[in-house]
Amino acid sequence: MHCKTRTRYKNDKILTNVAWIADAKDSNGNSVIDRDSSTTSSPNVNRDNMENYTGNSSNKNDLDDDNYFYKGEQDDDDFEKLVVKPVQKVFDLELVKFIAAVSKDAKIDEGEYLTDKIQMEYIQGLLRLQLKMMKSKQNTNRKIKCDWSPSNKQPLLVNPGDYVLYTIRVYNAGEVDGYASLIKDLLPVGLEFVETTDQTSEYYGIWNIDKMTDENGQEREVISTDHLAKGKGKELNSVEGDANYTANLLRALDDSKNVSDTEPKNPDYRDVQVLCRVKEQTNKVLVNYAQISADTDKNGNEIDDKDSTPDNLPKDGPHEDDEDLEKVQVKGPGKYNLVLVKEDKNGEQLNSTAEFEVTTNGKTETKK
Repeated sequence: MHCKTRTRYKNDKILTNVAWIADAKDSNGNSVIDRDSSTTSSPNVNRDNMENYTGNSSNKNDLDDDNYFYKGEQDDDDFEKLVVKPVQKVFDLELVKFIAAVSKDAKIDEGEYLTDKIQMEYIQGLLRLQLKMMKSKQNTNRKIKCDWSPSNKQPLLVNPGDYVLYTIRVYNAGEVDGYASLIKDLLPVGLEFVETTDQTSEYYGIWNIDKMTDENGQEREVISTDHLAKGKGKELNSVEGDANYTANLLRALDDSKNVSDTEPKNPDYRDVQVLCRVKEQTNKVLVNYAQISADTDKNGNEIDDKDSTPDNLPKDGPHEDDEDLEKVQVKGPGKYNLVLVKEDKNGEQLNSTAEFEVTTNGKTETKK
C-alpha cells in the first residue's frame, strides 16, 4: 500500500497509521472470536476517538525506541508513525544580461538592433534558453535558464564611439515572492555609462554612479539602481489597492503552469536597461558584470537567496546565477599596404622610381 502526505505543516507533525484485523472467520466461513483480542478496544471501534490508542507520552516522539507502544494495542493490530517535517520554501532570483542594440549615437530608435547576423542568432539562442525549464523533483534543482557558463559568450564586434544598450533581466526561480532591491553593473575601463536624454524613458535617472579600484589597481565605474525595489520605480508613491502597488514584485515560479513570456509571465521577470559608450580605441575585449546585490521578500524584509552571495563583485569565479556578463570586442585601426606600379602605354612595367605623397594622421611624407 502506498500513501502520500498531502498537507504542509508549520512544525513537526507526527502521523500515526494503524492497521488491524477487522473480522475473522473459520474454514467454514463462520465468524469466530479471537482468543486474546477484544473488539471493544480495537482501532476500528476507536477510529473516531483515539483516547485509548494515543500511546505512551514518554516515548511517543522517539522513533528509535524499539519498545514504544500504544494503549489499547493488541496482537491483531499494529501501527507505524512518521514525522512530517515542515517544508521550507526557497527564495531564488536569477539574473541574465544581454545586448539589446548598438548605435552610432545615443538615441537608439526602435528597430535599430544588431546587424551582425551571427551575433543576433547567438543572442536569440540565449534568450530561448532562458525560458527552458529543467524539470526536477528536487527543489534544489529548480532552474529557469540552462547553466551556460559566462565564458561561453562570444564578444560582439563594435567600433570606437559606438553606443551599446544592455538589458538586465531578473527572474524569480524560487517559491517565494520577492524583489531585486539593488542591481549593480561593473563597467570595464574603456566603456562609460551614458545617461539617456529621453526624460520620458522608464529608465531615465535610475542609475547612480560610483568609482572603485579593482584588483589590478584600475579605477572603474560601478553603476547601481534600486528601480526594481519595493516602493521604487513604478511602485513609487502608490498605495495598497493601486494598480502599481506591486508592479515590481517578482512572483514565485509556478511549476504547475507552462512557461510563458506573456502576462502572467512564468517565470516572472522584470527588466532594466543601461546605455554605455565605447571609449577604447584599440582591438580589445571589454567585459562588464551585472549582479543582484540585494533582495527582499514581498514585505521589503531582507531574505537569503538559496544559492547566491549578494554584492561579491568583482571576481573571476565561480559565477552564480544572480550575475551575468556581456562582452564587446572593439575593432582596432585598420592596416594598409599600398603598392604603386608604373607602366608605359603598352602596359609594360617601367623600372624608373616614382615618387608619391602619403598622409598619415595629418602628417605628409614623400615615398618612392
